[in-house]
Amino acid sequence: MDKETEKKALAALERQKKQYQRQNNYIKGNFDRVSVTLPKGTKQRIMSTGQSVNSFINNVVKKELDKKG
Repeated sequence: MDKETEKKALAALERQKKQYQRQNNYIKGNFDRVSVTLPKGTKQRIMSTGQSVNSFINNVVKKELDKKG
């Protein structure tokens, strides 16, 4: 790799690193993170509904919270 290409690659990596930092800061400021442990096979069952696991869990939680008022 010549020096110019190497410079461009390093600059691209720096931009990517800064972008990840901005995304992480946004997420920290606007979302709560929750870790869930489910029985083996549950993830596959959720995905078979056509939803992502995150979307499925969000929908179920919102629905239950709305019931509670």
